[in-house]
Amino acid sequence: MSWNSFVTKLQAAFGVTKSELLVVFVLVFGLLGGTLVQYFSGDSQHNSRNKEVAEIVYRSLDSLAETQRTAYIGTDVKDSSYHELAVADTIVKKGFFPQQGRKAQAGTIIDLNKASKVELMRLPGVGEKTAIKIIEYRQSSLFRKHEDIMKIKGIGAKKFAKMKEFIRIR
Repeated sequence: MSWNSFVTKLQAAFGVTKSELLVVFVLVFGLLGGTLVQYFSGDSQHNSRNKEVAEIVYRSLDSLAETQRTAYIGTDVKDSSYHELAVADTIVKKGFFPQQGRKAQAGTIIDLNKASKVELMRLPGVGEKTAIKIIEYRQSSLFRKHEDIMKIKGIGAKKFAKMKEFIRIR
């Protein structure tokens, strides 16, 4: 069997072009060559150093994963020196699928008197600044009825019409 017929059969079998086949050959032979060189090098000091580096990388990744898993969005600071921070956020335990950036969908109800900034931002037409204004308003007086949200600057009748099915007052 000649080299050209072998290449033609591989092209037909895998449905690839000659260029793609060449790239695959280079990658496969490179990986095999590298593996053989590493296997036959016999440098035990080099192998132990690789294991140390791998252990450091795994410990770092585990630490980052644990930090990400236990991280909170928000604050529970009530100290007056951090008033702006406390006004802007409330604690929301971070889950596997973060809710930030998703808008409310049918069946999602958000309580205006208890929702965090991130939850308020899920309402149609509510961004970060409006969510902060809602939190500031409810610190001085709670929402008594749905229409009270129109007292917030930037929320008029049109925005209220879009969001009223997603809000609740308790």
